[in-house]
Amino acid sequence: MLDLLKYTYIFDIPKVKESIERLWNRYQGILDNKDSTKEDLYEARAILYCLGKFYSEEFALGAIERRIQYIKPEISFDKFLEMVDSDEKYSGYNKMFDELREFYLMVKGIKNREKNGSYLDEERFNRISKEKGVISSHPLD
Repeated sequence: MLDLLKYTYIFDIPKVKESIERLWNRYQGILDNKDSTKEDLYEARAILYCLGKFYSEEFALGAIERRIQYIKPEISFDKFLEMVDSDEKYSGYNKMFDELREFYLMVKGIKNREKNGSYLDEERFNRISKEKGVISSHPLD
């Protein structure tokens, strides 16, 4: 998870993608392993929270918002999202716009990722956690 944050700070998009996939594969590996321990499942829960909530809804969007000013100062965060989501081509912007667009679409891909018919395979995580006696709600949630 630290690599994900580090590569986001330095805005190395290929390394961010690798870090996300490494976390996803670790999460899936925990769920696939019939011998996963409660500690493993808490790690999976941390990965699920990191990818599904903290990173994709807070940290990554903040990274975009802080960088928008380098495109054109008059572009707001909401305007940027509208421009990217409209999937239109915009001329007159710089390389940073294209990088932010690619980054945003990658983050949006996390938010749209499904496996086994549920968002981030959360239903399977919840089922396995329940079977192993891991609490489904935590006081820190």
